[in-house]
Amino acid sequence: MPPPCREPRFMSATQQSAPAARPATSNTAGVTLAEVGRRLRPRLPVLPVGWGQVFRTLLAFTIALYAAYALELDSPSSAGMTVLIVAGASRGAVLSKSLYRALGTVVGAGVSVALVAWFAQAPWLFIIGFAIWLGLCTFLASLLRYFRSYGAVLAGYTIALVALAAVQDPENVFHLAMARIAVVSLGVFVTALVFLATDRGPGAGQVAAGITRLVAAVGGLTRQALEQGDVAALRATRSRVAGELTALDQTVEFVSVEDTGFGRHADAIRLAVAELFAMLTAGQRTGRLLASPALAHDPRIPAMRLRLMDLATRMEALAPGTGFDDLHRDARAAQAEAAQATGACRDLAVLAALERADAMLRQMVRILDALADLREDRPSSPALRLRVYSNPVTAARNGTRAALAVFLGGAFWLVSGWSAGANILTMLGPMCALLATTDSAAAASIGFFKGLCLAVPTGLFVGYALLPMMNSFPLLLVCTLPFLLVAIRLAQQPRFMGIATAFQIFFMATISPGNPMSYHLATALDGAFANLIGGACGVLAFRVLLPPDPVAEARVLQRSLVKAVRRVALKPLMPWLVWEHLQHQKLVRLSRRLAAIAPSRRGDAISDGGAAVLIGRALIRARLIAMRPDMPPAGAALVARGVGAFRQLREAPEAVAAEARRAAADLAALEEANPSTLHAAAMLHEAASILAERPHFFLRGHDWLAERPAPPAAASAGAPA
Repeated sequence: MPPPCREPRFMSATQQSAPAARPATSNTAGVTLAEVGRRLRPRLPVLPVGWGQVFRTLLAFTIALYAAYALELDSPSSAGMTVLIVAGASRGAVLSKSLYRALGTVVGAGVSVALVAWFAQAPWLFIIGFAIWLGLCTFLASLLRYFRSYGAVLAGYTIALVALAAVQDPENVFHLAMARIAVVSLGVFVTALVFLATDRGPGAGQVAAGITRLVAAVGGLTRQALEQGDVAALRATRSRVAGELTALDQTVEFVSVEDTGFGRHADAIRLAVAELFAMLTAGQRTGRLLASPALAHDPRIPAMRLRLMDLATRMEALAPGTGFDDLHRDARAAQAEAAQATGACRDLAVLAALERADAMLRQMVRILDALADLREDRPSSPALRLRVYSNPVTAARNGTRAALAVFLGGAFWLVSGWSAGANILTMLGPMCALLATTDSAAAASIGFFKGLCLAVPTGLFVGYALLPMMNSFPLLLVCTLPFLLVAIRLAQQPRFMGIATAFQIFFMATISPGNPMSYHLATALDGAFANLIGGACGVLAFRVLLPPDPVAEARVLQRSLVKAVRRVALKPLMPWLVWEHLQHQKLVRLSRRLAAIAPSRRGDAISDGGAAVLIGRALIRARLIAMRPDMPPAGAALVARGVGAFRQLREAPEAVAAEARRAAADLAALEEANPSTLHAAAMLHEAASILAERPHFFLRGHDWLAERPAPPAAASAGAPA
């Protein structure tokens, strides 16, 4: 209940406000929040999917706005806007976003003070400094992932909220910075409190269930690949599952934030996801090798194929809560048999097929190991730590766009001498920074501008047609919450996310309920038009001057995959799963770009791009085998020769494949040949075979993106991945 002696009011312009109070802090805040959540959550009703998020956000918005009025903070509407931006789809998302938002706000406030101190009397230098800083923050936001990028976003656009307000009064910049930090901290704290108290969160059990379903999906795709099923359907499903595997990493990130017990398993789960992706990319190649009529003379090949099909079928049948101990045991036994078979094999082609089966069985075992550890709560400490792929080209493009948009808006303000021109930059700050966190900033800029165009007239209508008739805080909520409810709900749908997100932010920015509230229509219209001009500058920079080029981005990803294979031949080795996981991230991005420019070829990202991953895996394996103590010097030299040929991968892929085959044949014919030399020869033979089937993907000057999609029959005959 609100304190009766401090009723926050929706005050008129003639009423005066008392000095702002400082919010209190407590050293036991974390314990208190946890206890509140533990006591309240069992009593809360279960709301339909999506609506719980809506009502939690509106509750946090109401409390934050009320508290800002009660504490008489400057710009109380910023507390409510903070809630709208911070609120996420899960408790872990909110906590993570809140932490980085607070840090980013502090950094941005510090830079704001510095810019005003340096350039208060030099407006052009101030605009240039602002543009450079926002461009740098946008660049970092594009490089980082999840809500770590959000810290860079806040550090960027906090300048627009602090420094621009201090341009006319430089001596007041420190007070403005502290007021901004106070109101943002209030919004962050209230959001965390409400979500911790009312959101049960997904929990480790639900995440484990999601992982189990993905394991079953990969098992089903592996079974289809081993059975040599319909290639077109397999490619489409494989692209979808690849996207789900990538999304799982975000879920693991957020749940780890709110559940430290689950967090102990996070690295092991990420490795298991990487293993699942490895199975996904190699399934079709493994199926083709094991089903090859040329290898059917060796009884181990059909036997291994049947064994793998049985295990994959049982993986496909996994469901949350079902036992898998028998499957786990049988996979271990099958892997031991495969390792024994590869040790005794002397036929290169057969050995390559057995090695592929052995690798897949090892992946199955490690995936089931991770599931068992999670079920029994046995946290492990993996020696490997996976890396995140960042595309510096796209990040630099977004940073340049943001800097250009700010410079255009600032130049318009300075040249025109418009009194409300600062609002252009106030609008561009959050717009450019938030666009950097989207998958396609140029496309999102259109949606953002549409949301702005809806928010401005709606906010003016509410602010100047409805609010003047209201005289209390509850009536303020009656006027604003219905619009926010619709926007928050629509923001949960990918198609309306950009429009609805922009609407929430600028609807409240247009109304800007203050303490006291003042009504100046001319000033409000000036600010509204400035916001629209700022949005137009953003669209101009992101969509017109530096337009999207998914074809160029796809080519960058393709070249990056080819260069990664060449680096395997040239540079020191990294652990194969770390290397492969980096390439998997590129495959997912390449699949998205192909979906934008050639939807019928989306599956080629994993088919053709997956060939590069399989070649790199084989080369890493060959180099590791060459380091064994039992590898004779002549054998190590031949491995170096075969792997080194891949330096010319982009110039003459067919010649590289021929040289790798010759090196493999020479290795197998060595007088001192032993299992290590034969295994290395099999890896070179496998890399050469894959390259010979897909030379066009690697050849410099060949326009792989211009190829027409192959018919299903042709694709079935030559798809290596």
